[in-house]
Amino acid sequence: MKLIISILLLSAMLISGCSLFQSSAEYLIDNIEITWKPDKAKETTPVDSIVVKFDPVYWVEAPCEDGTEEETELEFTKSGYGVWMLDNPYAKRYEVIRKDTVIYFYKAK
Repeated sequence: MKLIISILLLSAMLISGCSLFQSSAEYLIDNIEITWKPDKAKETTPVDSIVVKFDPVYWVEAPCEDGTEEETELEFTKSGYGVWMLDNPYAKRYEVIRKDTVIYFYKAK
C-alpha cells in the first residue's frame, strides 16, 4: 500500500512539472470563476452549474396529551431551511430540509 501511495505522489509531482498541465491550470484560473453569486461589476456569463441537493431529516414524537382532537399542519421556510410540522392526536411529525444550493461557473467576457 505504501508503494502505491509513493508511486502516486511521484507521478503527481512529475505531472505537475509538465508545462501543459501548468498552462492549463493557469488558463482555468484566469478564465473560470466559481461563485454562488456573480459579481455585478463584471460582465460574466454562466458556463456551467452544479446543484447540491440535501436529504430531509424526519422524525416522529409522541403527542402532547392536551385533549385536542384536531390535526394541525404547518409549513414554512426560514434561513434556507424548509420546515414541515404535522400535529395530530396520534403523533407529532417533523421534516426539515435544507434548500438546494446551485453553484455557477462563470466566465468573464
